[in-house]
Amino acid sequence: VGKNVLVSGAGPIGLFIGLNAKAAGAKDVYFIDIDDKKLQFAKSLGFLPYSENVLTDACVEGTGYDSALKLCLNALSPRSTIVLLGNPAKSVCLEQKDYWNIMRKELTVLGTWNSSFSSNENDWIECLENVQKGRISPEKLISHVFPLSKINEAFEIAKNKTEFYNKILIDCEK
Repeated sequence: VGKNVLVSGAGPIGLFIGLNAKAAGAKDVYFIDIDDKKLQFAKSLGFLPYSENVLTDACVEGTGYDSALKLCLNALSPRSTIVLLGNPAKSVCLEQKDYWNIMRKELTVLGTWNSSFSSNENDWIECLENVQKGRISPEKLISHVFPLSKINEAFEIAKNKTEFYNKILIDCEK
């Protein structure tokens, strides 16, 4: 509550994390991404583009790339937390100065795999409650709606990336 959050990766999962951070009371939610169209979409949802002069209190690294991890480590205030969420496509390497950054700032580094689904902790219930109580509106993440008769067109956009999309919905009733 009242903290600044940085999310690396402005895709559907990152944006949903941003929506949940706002619902939990985050002050400002910043995004980084290599795709300017994704950043513009995040901005249209009320999120802020990250600039290097801002220190944040928490970060979710959702890309799995070492360059994004390094940027996140530099963006964090001392004694803050970073959550590693992104699946790396290759090795993630840290230089000595980045490792020292973790130590000198006394950062907490957490990893997460998918979601928690048990009798003690259940991320799904929390997310559904946020939707049900109107704290978040996941429909904001939908960039395209296609009738079932145009499903091939939807898949072409997703496969060939012929235009920007975030989440494509297929309306089976049309």
